[in-house]
Amino acid sequence: MSLRVRIAVAAGTAVALAVFAVAVSSYAGMRSQLLGQIDQSLKDRLGQVAPGGPGGGPGANRPRGDDGLGFFPTGGGTEGPGEGDEGLGLDRVPTSAFGATPGIFTIVYRDGGTYVPQGQKYTIPVDDRAKAVAASGHGQYFFDTTVGGTRLRVLVTGLHSNKGALMIGLPLTDVDHALSNQLLLLAIIAAAGIALAVLFGLLVAKTALAPIARFTRQTERIAAKWSPDGGVVEVTLHDGVVIVRDHGPGFNEEDLPFVFDRFHRAKEARAKPGSGLGLAIVRQAAEAHSGFAEASNAPDGGAVLRVGFGPRLELGEDASASPVGPYARQSR
Repeated sequence: MSLRVRIAVAAGTAVALAVFAVAVSSYAGMRSQLLGQIDQSLKDRLGQVAPGGPGGGPGANRPRGDDGLGFFPTGGGTEGPGEGDEGLGLDRVPTSAFGATPGIFTIVYRDGGTYVPQGQKYTIPVDDRAKAVAASGHGQYFFDTTVGGTRLRVLVTGLHSNKGALMIGLPLTDVDHALSNQLLLLAIIAAAGIALAVLFGLLVAKTALAPIARFTRQTERIAAKWSPDGGVVEVTLHDGVVIVRDHGPGFNEEDLPFVFDRFHRAKEARAKPGSGLGLAIVRQAAEAHSGFAEASNAPDGGAVLRVGFGPRLELGEDASASPVGPYARQSR
């Protein structure tokens, strides 16, 4: 994998993690808000059945056939604890105003038995926690369940002195639909964000590696100029250092200290095209990035140029020699 691709992948991964964190937070926040609204609707529904709250509140001691529970049936109930709906009048609870979902009810007796209002098709599943609330008559909590293929949000509340518990359920269909739409939208936004991050990473990598690309082109031109026709110019990368070697005559020993000076040209080069700036540009590009440029002759002939571009970057891959060549270039 090339350095440019690795930089783009690193940028894309970083943005993907950030986008994922934002998406999860947004989804969790919306879910909490929607469930909060359902929970409030359940409490409101409980208030419609029991304006004074279980076991107390205004009118709790009025004789209405509900044993002072404070529930407000539309007609007086006669059942006592452990009988029917325990005098709550659930069989006559009016539907919600403006077409709102009335929900479903289940009474849990102290002994764990259940009762559903007349005409109600389904019973809310009773778990051990609901039985414990029914046995003590105290406590209140929410949970999610599925009844008849529909997910419900359920409020369980104790009936206090009468003991037993009342369960009220409202469907989560609208909540699930809204969350599904948001999840799809977040997935689209996340995908777009990651794609843009990868493109941005490629642009950053291209810009960051531009000096190295200019250096490589320049050294290739210089090496090719001094190589025989059809000669090979070897370009390798080892331990963070780019090494370029040709198979031409090499440098004259007296010219080696000056090959990176501006406008310096060896005697043999003065008859060839050029300005003497090529290697000076290479050294300037390297030193601009806290690197170095060195020139020498290969033992078996040819010039060798070694260039580094600052401290080595650890990108999690093997640092062994990674050849970029060799390849043939025609001398000019």
